[in-house]
Amino acid sequence: MNLLLASRRCIIMLLCFSIIGWPLLPADCIDIIPLGYVTAEPATPVLMGSNLTVFCHLFKCEQRSTLYLELNKQEVKSSKRENCTTTVFYLPRVWMPLSKVVCMMQSEQMSRLKVVSGLDLRAGLPPDKPANISCETTRSSDLVNCSLQRGQETYLHTRYNISVLRYTVMVLDGEKISIPRAILDENTKYTLIATAYNHFGASQSDPFIFSLEDIAIPETPHIVRMEFMNESTSATLYWNTSESSMRLRPQEPCCKGLIQVENLRPLTEYEFQIKTCASLSRQTPTSTPSFKTSLRSLCSKWSPSVRRMSPGKGPSQELHVWRTLGEQARNGLRTVTVFWKPPPLDCYSGELLKYSILLDNGHEENCAAASSQCSVQAPVESQTLSVRAVTSYGTSPPASVDLRHTGLSESFLGKLTLEADAGSVHVSWSSTAGKDLLYFVIEWESMPAGRLHWTKVLKELKETTITGKEIFRLTDLFSCRVSGLMAGVRYNLSLYAVTTRGVSAPASRLIYSREQSKTGFALHPGLHPCPPTILLLFWSPCAFLSEPLSAPTLHVLIREARRILVRWDELPLSQQRGFITKYTFYWQTLDSSSTKLSGEHLKYKPS
Repeated sequence: MNLLLASRRCIIMLLCFSIIGWPLLPADCIDIIPLGYVTAEPATPVLMGSNLTVFCHLFKCEQRSTLYLELNKQEVKSSKRENCTTTVFYLPRVWMPLSKVVCMMQSEQMSRLKVVSGLDLRAGLPPDKPANISCETTRSSDLVNCSLQRGQETYLHTRYNISVLRYTVMVLDGEKISIPRAILDENTKYTLIATAYNHFGASQSDPFIFSLEDIAIPETPHIVRMEFMNESTSATLYWNTSESSMRLRPQEPCCKGLIQVENLRPLTEYEFQIKTCASLSRQTPTSTPSFKTSLRSLCSKWSPSVRRMSPGKGPSQELHVWRTLGEQARNGLRTVTVFWKPPPLDCYSGELLKYSILLDNGHEENCAAASSQCSVQAPVESQTLSVRAVTSYGTSPPASVDLRHTGLSESFLGKLTLEADAGSVHVSWSSTAGKDLLYFVIEWESMPAGRLHWTKVLKELKETTITGKEIFRLTDLFSCRVSGLMAGVRYNLSLYAVTTRGVSAPASRLIYSREQSKTGFALHPGLHPCPPTILLLFWSPCAFLSEPLSAPTLHVLIREARRILVRWDELPLSQQRGFITKYTFYWQTLDSSSTKLSGEHLKYKPS
């Protein structure tokens, strides 16, 4: 009786551990008394994909009962009742490496299913042939470390026996294989064989033939220090190793102990590791029955990693700068308005703090980060000043602004030609500057006085198209297209040559990108103290079929019997919308019945 109780306790404990988590079991499984037991043929573990027969046995005969079997919570349909205590269930092609079966019983006396017992089913595969064996050691190591490829997963405990000479080591799953180096001679060739064993059989590798000289790799290096360069896009790694430099392959163009890393991004965390490689003068171990020699490069293990955050970078290029000069004041100063193009956002890290203007007398003026121009008071004798962009990670190189005049007239630039074309103007010119030339500057300003726009044109760019901020090279003629101009607005365009001797006088032109017209004619009666027999009418069309917004205001200065003298006010530029090329006068007597007007054209000569 005591033996039976002990058996039942053992079965209860096995049930608790084998079907833990099964939803049909009560939470307190210690109180469950099994009604029977479950067996399987063939006994587990089974070869994966095999058919399995499961027997559910009751301890006592239950005539009016039915037995059920669940495999991983799915009911098994295929079954056969052999007698009142045993039912056979058939499981075809079991592929899962670990399954759970639970046998349950239902009878007339039971309101619900009761668990009879359960069983864990294990399936697996025989081991593949170990392949791709490799071994390595360093000159200072006491061990030879080997590795191999196990092949497909067996889903079972698999052990590997590694034999060299009379030395055998057994490892589970072939993860780490270490052989004492002391059992091996330096100049002797050895044969290593790996054999894999599990429940379904054994598999042996091809012989791996090696010598210590063949498998010796360089010692693992260490990174001792690293430095980021000024622009934070490169870093220098300082490293050392106990390996003899005679055995290492030189790394060009850097010298021993230094490695240059390029193309880094600012404010980015990097993990650095290095390894060293021996010269290409070794024999290659082989996993074939016959030993073959070939050239091979052996490299060390990767060094311990070093993590660093790359610093932010400051702008590395000079700003594009320009200036306009004011009149000289009595105190020997003059106003210099300095212009610059902000640096592109991808050229620096962090925040743009300010712009710094440094005069050649040492005086510094700071300007707001959001600005693109700033006015400073500079001594008349000052010849240059410099502009820098200041960011949270550094400053740009100083961009020099020349305040000198070369004394060269606009003829220095050759002929300046303009071609207007729907919102843009094509500017062409030539220059005799020669080697003194640094670059050109084109500026344009709407009239009446508006915001000054400018762009820098490099001397290498002969034919240039300017669209906002972009410059494209086309041909060898100095030329550019200024776009983004408003139709009907007059601009004053000036071209400067910046040389090593200073800035030339400007070659300037008044331009319209397009002269604007309006619908119909503007016919405006003049208001004047004329005799009642005369009515003066005035109309002023401009060139290119464009018209002003209105006619000018007339003033009668002299009125005589056969003549009058009139004066008119010139139209504001905002009303002209183009260049005025002529004026036309029309007159008609008030008592005339004719509808035809007499007229006269006058050529326009701007004052």
